[in-house]
Amino acid sequence: MKYRRLAIAAGLLIALSSHAASPRIDEGEWEFQSKMDMPGMPPNMPAQTFKACMSKDHPVPQGVDARPGDQSCKTTHQFVSSDTATWTVRCTRGNRVSETRGKGTYRGSTMEATQTFAMGGQTATTKITGRRVGPCRK
Repeated sequence: MKYRRLAIAAGLLIALSSHAASPRIDEGEWEFQSKMDMPGMPPNMPAQTFKACMSKDHPVPQGVDARPGDQSCKTTHQFVSSDTATWTVRCTRGNRVSETRGKGTYRGSTMEATQTFAMGGQTATTKITGRRVGPCRK
């Protein structure tokens, strides 16, 4: 469960933090749902839900087990073209190394993404959806 949240956080927190272009995104508070599918785990694992304030300059959701200042994860690939972003994030904690590869598309007030998380020979796929729910809370 801890690595599940880490995988989601790594992909979403870091992946788009510096980008070549800004995706078409309606600024404001967004709600995200992520659903992971991992071989060997129950097929009906509950989705994780979190909210984040989103902007064109910072299209990265700040949620799901975010740890400010955490230096264990680094973006090794990131590209934004039109409304689609792709990313690769590599995390190292002790002797554990994980890699998350993702692709997400913004459509104004909605977003869809798929991430693949790999660590120690195991993989998991996470489907992420997001939608704008109102203005950011200050």
